[in-house]
Amino acid sequence: MTPLTPVGQIRIVLSWPSAPSDLDLFSSFKTSPNTFCSVYFGKKYCSGVNLNVDNNLGGRKGAETITIQLVENFVYSLSARKYVDETDNGRLKGEISVKGAPEINHKTPEKFENVNMDQSKAKISLYVSNYEFSLFDIHIPDNVGNDNLLYPNEDKNNSEKDINWWLAFCLNGSQGIDSVKIVNKLTSKQPDFTYCEEFYRQRKEEANENSTDINEKIIKKPAFIEFEVDDNNWIRKVNHFLKKPERF
Repeated sequence: MTPLTPVGQIRIVLSWPSAPSDLDLFSSFKTSPNTFCSVYFGKKYCSGVNLNVDNNLGGRKGAETITIQLVENFVYSLSARKYVDETDNGRLKGEISVKGAPEINHKTPEKFENVNMDQSKAKISLYVSNYEFSLFDIHIPDNVGNDNLLYPNEDKNNSEKDINWWLAFCLNGSQGIDSVKIVNKLTSKQPDFTYCEEFYRQRKEEANENSTDINEKIIKKPAFIEFEVDDNNWIRKVNHFLKKPERF
């Protein structure tokens, strides 16, 4: 359980049982047409978003947390990746040390089983003000089948070990928590803000097409939200509807 989230803030927590040794949490968003922010272990603060914990000691040693201090009118994408150390004891592959240079004391995290991203049993939880427990928990897909791939045409021929990125959800800051879009898809490349921006752009167009009053041609909040869960009651998908679906 995390501490109560202060008023006006939201907290996103990445946790996993133990293996692999290091998963990293990312938040990507644009603050202006030409300014891009990405908050992660390499840049822990940008425009009111900060990474609270940089944990590379395995999931059982703690979690990674991103806090949005004040939700702005940005489109946020929240994702995670499995960190893969491609160095040779701290040196880049092929790097040649200058003669007489001091040896590098490369500190490596405690070794855990090297499992693939989809087998990490990771989850991302969202906490909001005045709630003791998480608003929802998203559990990572447990296989790399086409239905779980963000870009199936690009990743269908990649091996499971190369699918190291997970796009969990999108948030449109101008509409608040009601706008959350759970994506829950895996990919071999870093998902940037464009996927989420395109989703909200299409929703805005649909709202405008469905409007009969020119004064109502604005983005609307969904009238109905449907949660799809698996046999363990874990949320796998959230569907948004601007009007009541016929099947209800």
